[in-house]
Amino acid sequence: MEVVVFEDGMEYSDLCEKYWELDDLGKFKWTVSALAKEYSVPYHHIHKIVKANSIAYSSRIGCDTCQEPYEYDSRNDYNSVPLNIHWICDDCRDIMKSMEERAKREMLQILWDDSAKRAYSLEDLSVRHAVFLMALIRYSGSEDLQYLNAFRENKTDVFSPDLDYSGEIIVELARKNIIAVSPETSLDSVRYNEDGSLSRNFGMVRWALPLNPQEGGPISFTENLERKLNTQDFLTESCKEVISLCKEISLRECIAYLKFTLNEHQLSFSPGEKTNLVLNKALEHFSVSQVCSFIWRASKDAVAFYVRSGTQKRHAANTVVGNIDKQIERALANSWQVPSFKRRYEMPQSEVSRVLFNTLLRTDDGGFNQLLKDILPEPA
Repeated sequence: MEVVVFEDGMEYSDLCEKYWELDDLGKFKWTVSALAKEYSVPYHHIHKIVKANSIAYSSRIGCDTCQEPYEYDSRNDYNSVPLNIHWICDDCRDIMKSMEERAKREMLQILWDDSAKRAYSLEDLSVRHAVFLMALIRYSGSEDLQYLNAFRENKTDVFSPDLDYSGEIIVELARKNIIAVSPETSLDSVRYNEDGSLSRNFGMVRWALPLNPQEGGPISFTENLERKLNTQDFLTESCKEVISLCKEISLRECIAYLKFTLNEHQLSFSPGEKTNLVLNKALEHFSVSQVCSFIWRASKDAVAFYVRSGTQKRHAANTVVGNIDKQIERALANSWQVPSFKRRYEMPQSEVSRVLFNTLLRTDDGGFNQLLKDILPEPA
């Protein structure tokens, strides 16, 4: 170990030398209590004085990159740092960080340039992707529409009925090159891998639209997209796709409400194909708001079953889908007037639903309050 005392701290040179002095067994020769007594310094001031007036360097540990000797912060640091530690000094770490950031930025630009080569036009968009993109622009578009803010930055609005579904939509749009990671995104949202690739956090990156130059830029494109979604021709030409998307969104609304109600009762549940089949059957005869009443009652019964029987929470949660199915059959057999639920404050209409049902189909949250068969256009 090498101890260097600063010029303006020479009055404490003996104290600093003794603080770091080792005996033949590699143990500290002087106790802090002994040093405090010898130099008439309060015990708790010793480390502060040593740190302010000297540096202790290791003679056996150095930076893996530049071999700069390791600087001990305290005696505890000396005792705890193993001799075979792989250590990189702050200067080398800063250089490596700068190089990694430059590599990230260069890779982001390469990826963006590749996306730009595969630029699309408005005419390339299906109804599905037109609805999703319009919803995303409304949800996270910057003021000048030059980019789309990171998905998770919006803390007030709701993009789709369910967070998992939102992630699926973002991934789908990205894979279709309808959105691409902006080269100006935060570098914290991407990770540079050893193989030269980038891993992206889809909820944290900033997106942009790799548009065909003929579109006239994102503002013009967005205006034309909005105009197209408001035309009757677009609806008529893509009737079957609209119907399919409406059913998909309505199903997701029901799944979101099912997960919400069970979570309120601390019952975990992972919807699968059986759940989809039962809810899709319900949506053939009832609105989402009515299906929510089935879900609420089945969730309530599951909680009562859990409390009454002492069964496991998972078992209680698994009774919900079967309960819903039985309610549907009884309601149809007895021509029940099934009550309609109002939207929960915690689950407002999403941007995707608003674009689809309000803008394209011109209903007031029709996907929630009305039967799909009453609002869907007739297929050609």
